[in-house]
Amino acid sequence: MTLRAFISRLLPYTIFIVSGHSMEPAIHQGSRVLIRALFFPKKGDIVACCFSNKDGIFLKRISQITETGFLVVGDNEEDSLDSRSLGEVSRAQIKGKVVAVL
Repeated sequence: MTLRAFISRLLPYTIFIVSGHSMEPAIHQGSRVLIRALFFPKKGDIVACCFSNKDGIFLKRISQITETGFLVVGDNEEDSLDSRSLGEVSRAQIKGKVVAVL
């Protein structure tokens, strides 16, 4: 196990650097965000998630909670890959909640 993996298991927070414009104007490209892994997702939360049919981690806002998962969308509708085209995400696909823009 690498040191980074070990530390990430001990600490419930991770810092990500944003790549892309999908969450503008709330979060801009190049911003650093603090992600908390332990939380209860609710509508309106900005979360770090992954889609089963797309590589990478995405920052999206929870727009709706369904019986089977979550619909997540980018604030910048014109420049966002999200649930409108990639489908909903499960709770396991949500890696954490954005708690601060640094």
